Amino acid sequence: MSWEGGPQDFDLALYDDSFGPALVTSVTQGAPEVVSWDLVDGQTYYLSIDGWDGGPGEWRLNYALGGCDQTTDDPTEVTAGTQGYYFLDSLGGGLCGTLPTVGNDGLTYTGDVDPVEIITDEPGFWTFNLDWEASPGDYDLQIEDLAHTIIHDRSARSSAPPESARVLLNGGWVYYLNVAGWEGNPGAWHIEYAWDGPAPCALMVTETGDDPWDLGVIASQGTTCGDLWGGGNNLGEYSADVDSLRFAPDSTGDWTFELSWEDIPGNNFDLILTDQSGVVLSESMQSGDSQPEVVTWGLVEHQVYFIEVAGWEGEQGWWVLDFDH
Repeated sequence: MSWEGGPQDFDLALYDDSFGPALVTSVTQGAPEVVSWDLVDGQTYYLSIDGWDGGPGEWRLNYALGGCDQTTDDPTEVTAGTQGYYFLDSLGGGLCGTLPTVGNDGLTYTGDVDPVEIITDEPGFWTFNLDWEASPGDYDLQIEDLAHTIIHDRSARSSAPPESARVLLNGGWVYYLNVAGWEGNPGAWHIEYAWDGPAPCALMVTETGDDPWDLGVIASQGTTCGDLWGGGNNLGEYSADVDSLRFAPDSTGDWTFELSWEDIPGNNFDLILTDQSGVVLSESMQSGDSQPEVVTWGLVEHQVYFIEVAGWEGEQGWWVLDFDH
């Protein structure tokens, strides 16, 4: 349950038909409020939405059958080595499966990889949490777009559950969740997922490939935003995510590009402007997490340029690019 922006603090509770003590409540100080409970087919339940603080406001409730039961023929269960097609709604739910083999050769996975094809119905941020039963066990989650370009890498390789990801996705697009075991014992896995808020701007571009034109073409002044799945370098080049946009200005003159990003300690994103052949025209690479990065350059109408947002170091985070002349 979410509500319109403002000072309101709404709460959510679930009751059975006796209306006795609540079965489960969510009383955090911010949206969304989320409850999950095993319900019985045919029984009556009540959802109570209460205003704890603030003035009046509109609320929105999303609900869906979530979770995953390995002992039944639940349609969300994934057979090892196969691929399914599942719909993720704006509240979320669960997917599950089993890895019969686990292992690595130091570079890649030598055991089973479970790919799950999904489609989202809401644009914005989505969170995914991978849990597993094996102990010892180190299972990983990777998220790819339809072209199998990595959106979220397994680079963190958390050795203890959950393995978590928060990524910026389009609504109505196809993505892949890949589950693999780096080391440990075979066993069952379970992914919980939920929509986690809107994009930081109205005109967002999501990861659809490393080719610059795949992230979209911008021509007139405005604001766009995206998401880097991580930062990293080998002291000379970027070794993690780089987002590129093709830019064809609609007028000749000095254009200014200003890059800001999610304020997470350690994140250091850079801004680079190149011509069509890849020659760097200007760049802004402040040390540390200082922001914004600003580039100004004289551009020629209708010529093609590329704008690169690159993660020098840090973790996953969104970025916002303002551009005008």
